[in-house]
Amino acid sequence: MTTQPDTTTPAPAAEPGPADAARLLDERIVRSADVLYAHLTAGTLEAVGRPRLLPTALWSDADPEVVQAIWDLALTVGWLGGQRAAESRRWEHERLRSARDELSAAGYVAMAERIARVLPAPPPAGVHPADGETAGLTAVRGGRS
Repeated sequence: MTTQPDTTTPAPAAEPGPADAARLLDERIVRSADVLYAHLTAGTLEAVGRPRLLPTALWSDADPEVVQAIWDLALTVGWLGGQRAAESRRWEHERLRSARDELSAAGYVAMAERIARVLPAPPPAGVHPADGETAGLTAVRGGRS
């Protein structure tokens, strides 16, 4: 038995197009915004001294009890959002779509658009999302279905 050396050459990489450039620029913008956010947040914390003082420092002209109530709600919302995202990524998109639609209908367009940015594009009309899924499916004989 003789073996032949592999003389095939790999296909050349596709030339980057406008969509690739747009994606890279968008990622760079988001990273830059994250860096600015991190520095502004760290600077704010340094200026007020302790995280516990952030709410009243950020909204010094508002009633401290109201600010604390809003801050506590925001903390709860952030914790619940993180917990739900970590627990079940399976239903995440449907929950986010529902929130997007609710916010949009109520006139909170900017918030709805921010959510829409992370949702996958809807499948073409008439195509079910499960069409073509074969990964992880194996034929099993017998047993209950």
